[in-house]
Amino acid sequence: DFCLSRGLGDVYKRQALDSARAAYQQAITMHMDVVTRRPNDPAALHALGVARIRWARMVERGADDSAAIIAWLRAYETISGVATIDAEYAAATGDLALAANNAAWRMVLTPDAEGADPARTLALAKKAVEISHRTDPRFLDTLANAHFALGNKNQARLICAEAQDLAEKQISPDARTIAEHCAKFSSTQD
Repeated sequence: DFCLSRGLGDVYKRQALDSARAAYQQAITMHMDVVTRRPNDPAALHALGVARIRWARMVERGADDSAAIIAWLRAYETISGVATIDAEYAAATGDLALAANNAAWRMVLTPDAEGADPARTLALAKKAVEISHRTDPRFLDTLANAHFALGNKNQARLICAEAQDLAEKQISPDARTIAEHCAKFSSTQD
C-alpha cells in the first residue's frame, strides 16, 4: 500500500506540474496577444514580463539549464521594454533587476549552456546592480562571480567584499553563501 500511495503521489505531483506549466503558457500567450494589440502599454508589457518571470522560475526547477537561461532572458527583455516606453513605471524596476540577475546567475552556473555568454553575463549582472543601486547583496554576488568567471579576480574580490558587508548589515540569509564565494576568490591566485 505504501508503494502504491507513493506512486500515486508522484503521479499527482506530475499532473499538477503539467497543469501549472499549461496555465503559465496560456497566461504568456494571452499577455502576448494584449501586447500585440497595445505595444506601447507599459502595464501590458509588465504583465507579460511577470508571467515570463513566473515561467522562468518553473523552468528553473527542471534539469534544462539552457531553457532556464532562455526563459530568464525573455523575461528580462520583455520588462526592459517597459523601461524603454516608460522609465518611471516603478512596478517593473524590481522585476527587471531580478530577471537580469537571475539570467546572469544561471549563465554563471552553466557557462556552457546554450545562450550563455561571458560578456552578456557580465552586462546583465552589471545592469541588475545598477538598477538596484547596489542595495542587493545577491546581485553584487552575481556580479562578483561574473567577473571571476572572466578572470577579473581583483574586481571579483572587491565586489564580493562589498556584497558580504552588505549581506551582514542586512542580516541576509545569503550571507553565508556570499562569504563562501569571497573565500574562494581570495584563495585563488591571480
